[in-house]
Amino acid sequence: MNIFCLTEAPKEIMLNMGYVGLTIGLMLMLVVILLVSYGRIFAKAGQSGWKVLIPFYNGHIFYKIIWRSAIWWVLLGAGLLLTIYSLLLQDTATFLTVIYSILTVVLLIVMGVLLLWGQIKLAKSFGKCVWYGIGLFFLPVIFVPIIAFGGATYSSPVIKRK
Repeated sequence: MNIFCLTEAPKEIMLNMGYVGLTIGLMLMLVVILLVSYGRIFAKAGQSGWKVLIPFYNGHIFYKIIWRSAIWWVLLGAGLLLTIYSLLLQDTATFLTVIYSILTVVLLIVMGVLLLWGQIKLAKSFGKCVWYGIGLFFLPVIFVPIIAFGGATYSSPVIKRK
């Protein structure tokens, strides 16, 4: 049997290939839904919708929309630190690896909290409650299109100064 010929492959392999194709198709559909939805959110907030397509810049614009652009630099720095540490310590089995592991967990927790806080700020910017922001964080495919295509209007959050 020729393993490179798909016509002679067992039915299980063909079935698995179908599942992989279905999974990839669903993932692409979800990505397109989120891109279009975030483009509409950007447009509602007075930004151009195409900015959602540019990596890194879309994060900066997102945090500008919720009035916390400095947080964007913290997230970017944390991600860069994780990348640098992983490149430097990938072949070492020393005490530094333990420190790297602890630092990775701490940075991931900080990034998760900041992303959750950003989604809550986004929800409040569109007149929604904190629970809606938590929904944005855990189920963005459901909650982001509701903001984007629903009747929610953008209102700039007021920065409280002392």
